[in-house]
Amino acid sequence: PFNSHLMSYSIPPYFQFSPVTVAIYLTIWIKIYTPRREREREHSERELMECEQRKIKDFMIPWLAHGHISPFLELAMTLSSRNFMVYLCSTAVNLSCIKRRLTEKAANSIQLVELHVPTLPGLPPNCHTTKNLPPHLMPTLKKAFDWSSHNFSKMLKTLKPDILLYATIHTWAPNIASKNDIPAVVFIYISATMTS
Repeated sequence: PFNSHLMSYSIPPYFQFSPVTVAIYLTIWIKIYTPRREREREHSERELMECEQRKIKDFMIPWLAHGHISPFLELAMTLSSRNFMVYLCSTAVNLSCIKRRLTEKAANSIQLVELHVPTLPGLPPNCHTTKNLPPHLMPTLKKAFDWSSHNFSKMLKTLKPDILLYATIHTWAPNIASKNDIPAVVFIYISATMTS
């Protein structure tokens, strides 16, 4: 369940949600539980209407595998039609593939954000993805990705999203979000039997 002190929420693994259900769920969750400074002050009717029309900013960071990116992208496209501004974060090599999959309509509400991952020995920038990556380089990719947490923190401070959606592999993501007063939700997109 929701914990206001940790500002994180984990969807129980025995539930399986479609992207539309997740979009509706997130909209309700944000409107009810996320503290909004705009609502803590008195507003004129016009200011309140402007506040309600403001897009909810959602920052997404999937793991660097296309099988992990696809569910995030599908959810991003669903949210983009529901008054969300989505920042989808990945490495340059992955973003080039994601860009080709975006519809013109979705591109207005989905901004691709590059995560700068350090280049380690044997892992050039074109290998900052699991696609065609030799198995022996997988631990190096994970290490490089973990070392990019500082760059990730800078992005959250700059973009100031209303919510963060992250993959379970990013154990550092909710802690960084919490330090920036951003609610974090782990997006579990794999089979319920694998997470139970």
